[in-house]
Amino acid sequence: MPIGLSRLVSLFAVALLAWSALACASATPTPTATPTATPTATPPPTTTPTPAPTATPTATLIPTSTPILTPTPSPVPAPTWTPTPMPTRTPTPTPPPTWTPVPTWTPTPIPMPTLTPTPIPSPTWTPTPLPMPTLAATPTVDPCSFAALAYYNRLGRLMPTDAFGRFGALMREGGANISVIGTDQWQLQVAATLVGLKRASDDIKAMYAPDDAQAAHVYALAVADDLDEIVTYTVEGVANLDPAAMRQAGLATSRVAANTASILAIANSCME
Repeated sequence: MPIGLSRLVSLFAVALLAWSALACASATPTPTATPTATPTATPPPTTTPTPAPTATPTATLIPTSTPILTPTPSPVPAPTWTPTPMPTRTPTPTPPPTWTPVPTWTPTPIPMPTLTPTPIPSPTWTPTPLPMPTLAATPTVDPCSFAALAYYNRLGRLMPTDAFGRFGALMREGGANISVIGTDQWQLQVAATLVGLKRASDDIKAMYAPDDAQAAHVYALAVADDLDEIVTYTVEGVANLDPAAMRQAGLATSRVAANTASILAIANSCME
């Protein structure tokens, strides 16, 4: 019996014993403990393997072949070769070539023509005199000359310093207290200062400025134009109570101060 099958039978016997013991315990009314029989494992039977039969080889007889006859070759006689003599060739003599000489060529000289050069007349060049440019003398400007100093002194006397100062004070007074603008006294004082500013503007524009004082005269004319604007915008602003016109008069006043400072800088440079 194979080993696996015998082990299966042993396990089945052990399970049958355990089932019998469990059935007996269930049938007994008293709760007396029944000793449990310990199954003894039956050792599996030892099987001796039967050796497989050994096959005995059978020898197969191979038929003996008939021997092949070997033919004996007959001797072949060697051929006899007789050489044929080559015919004898007699060379034919070649006559030498006949050379005809080349005739000699004598060149005929060609007469050269005689060239007579024609003289080319030399051109006559008369230079055209160029007129010399007339250079105008550049006048030398001296802003500190006697004529320039005289201009500065006269311009200083025409500048409306007092009227300009009174005008500024009246504008500050009107700006601090707007009710003052409607009074006759304030308006009369403003009108008097405007007359002085207008007169100064006309006098500055009528001045003669020498060449040495042209730099200062440019600023002086700008001061005169600004004085005219001060007069125009102040009259319009006071009459109509127009703040925009009064603002334009204030801008013209600032420009008068700046241009006057430029004139003083030129005049003071001569005092250094």
